[in-house]
Amino acid sequence: MYLIILSSTQRQRPDTNPLPALERYQGLYPSLLRSMQRRGIFPKRCDVVFVTAQGVIRAEEKVPPSDAPLTPQLARSLHERNLETLRNILNSKKYDEIYVNLGHNYLQSIEGFEKSTNVRITHATGVLGRKAVHMKQWLQEHAQ
Repeated sequence: MYLIILSSTQRQRPDTNPLPALERYQGLYPSLLRSMQRRGIFPKRCDVVFVTAQGVIRAEEKVPPSDAPLTPQLARSLHERNLETLRNILNSKKYDEIYVNLGHNYLQSIEGFEKSTNVRITHATGVLGRKAVHMKQWLQEHAQ
């Protein structure tokens, strides 16, 4: 079982009704996940969560549109709540590995979550395009 942790994105489906987070967010990384799911090359035992300005949410949770950025101040104020949410998620299933693809403020809002688990954690590195390639490779390796 795998867990992917992504940032919410400013680019969102304009639908005013709440949508599952994976459908709502239209940025590069959520789009890559949806594409891999459609093509049947997404790991079957993989959960996705998003770090947002409202906290940590599961990909299937319905969210309204929001353009609130995760500022450094908001990241600090959400930190304890985000850690608690991640601890609950990590304790709900036995994950074998976690993949983290977050920007600076988003990472700051979950800083220290690693202490809640002893599984391997892989962080995306580099700029946007390199992170996308790295994430795609990681997903392909774990889809088998």
